[in-house]
Amino acid sequence: MLRMLLALIITDVPFLIVLIIILVAQIQFALYFIIVSLFILYAAKSTVFAYLAYQILREWGSTSYFISGTMLICTEGVLEQDEHVIDLGGIQGVELYQDLVGMVLNFGEVVLIGREHIRLRGIESPRHYEGVIRSFIEEKKGG
Repeated sequence: MLRMLLALIITDVPFLIVLIIILVAQIQFALYFIIVSLFILYAAKSTVFAYLAYQILREWGSTSYFISGTMLICTEGVLEQDEHVIDLGGIQGVELYQDLVGMVLNFGEVVLIGREHIRLRGIESPRHYEGVIRSFIEEKKGG
């Protein structure tokens, strides 16, 4: 049976040409599919990278915090800077938030709890600053 099929394929040239065209078309489609898939993956990776770079610049590059005595000085902005001074006397508690990436890269969010919640975002070494603010709160309670 196989010999008859091979003999038919070899002797029937138009059938062989059609078979070759079909195989080439399938290979071209597979290559096209692979190229399109790679392009989509590259575009997705580039989009995610651009978004992460934007978030890092927005969070870290534009906001800084400084503790001076009983005051927290917050400076925001890259081209145009705004400065806010927060009295730490009204702070009753402090909380720390870090996701997995923040734990690995050592950054997070410190929340000051008082009459209102004040979120300090993109803090490098947040455990250190949480400890500083917590010790200030304990001193204030004890003194």
